[in-house]
Amino acid sequence: MNEALLSKKGKTLLKVASLLLTIEKGQRIPKVESLAQQLNVGRGTIQSSLKILEEAKAIELLSRGHLGTFLLQKDVSKLLEFAGVNTITAVMPLPYSKKYEGLATALTTVFHHMGIRLNLAFMRGSNPRLEGVKEGRYDFAVVSFMAAKNAVEKANITIEKRLGAQSYVSKHKIYFADSDKTEIEEGMRIGIDSKSADQRTLAEAEAQGKKVTFVETTYMHLLQSLEAGLIDATVWNADEVQRPTLYAKDLTSSLAVRNSQEISETALVAHGDKQTISYLLGLIDKQELLTIQKQVVEGEIIPSY
Repeated sequence: MNEALLSKKGKTLLKVASLLLTIEKGQRIPKVESLAQQLNVGRGTIQSSLKILEEAKAIELLSRGHLGTFLLQKDVSKLLEFAGVNTITAVMPLPYSKKYEGLATALTTVFHHMGIRLNLAFMRGSNPRLEGVKEGRYDFAVVSFMAAKNAVEKANITIEKRLGAQSYVSKHKIYFADSDKTEIEEGMRIGIDSKSADQRTLAEAEAQGKKVTFVETTYMHLLQSLEAGLIDATVWNADEVQRPTLYAKDLTSSLAVRNSQEISETALVAHGDKQTISYLLGLIDKQELLTIQKQVVEGEIIPSY
């Protein structure tokens, strides 16, 4: 963006462009007086912003007298440029499974097609990722639907896109140190990572009503702790486990099984005040994301992100 955007008029232009992004063709735009009041600027500043956008062919407006002014056409890529959105930062799980690599590749690809550079940050645990969105460090986060649903209830977080069952995780299993064990028993030491709300939720559901000891361990060290005999059992994402020495069983608790269904689904979440990000995530074709993810999982394309 040029230096003019540093001025008050430039900042107004940025805000007007962001607002028009969320208005569809054929819809009426807010009145100049309303925009001026909303953005705390003069009517002339709003009119100047609209004129600049029209001259740049970013928008085409039509005045219909007392009916108001309507948006006939808009060039999304140009509006994004005026809105200062040419790079977006997202945060997602560490790409240690093919599904996560597929999601990273798919998101990078679809944003590239929209003419937007996507910077991906990778972070262990849904809680820190959601906190990053709430604090404005990331534009959106990739989490499970269960984690997203819980966040919506506690903060100004919105679920912008759901990708369907098994788009996030194929399944979780219980992993045991002892090959003879088939379910969590009283007296066991159960490995959990409190930063991963999904993992802890499933582990606690499996141990519900039993006298066990929860051992706090980082997610990436849970299986190592199991092999070292520091814990007796844990719950882990089966997509990530490549170790034949580990003994796995399906989830047994009905509560854990129900929760695992919501945990298996990907959700894209953003801060409730970020209308531009919400609009862009709404443009994403869910099926395109899933197709690219599947191609990566099946080895048809090389991960690229």
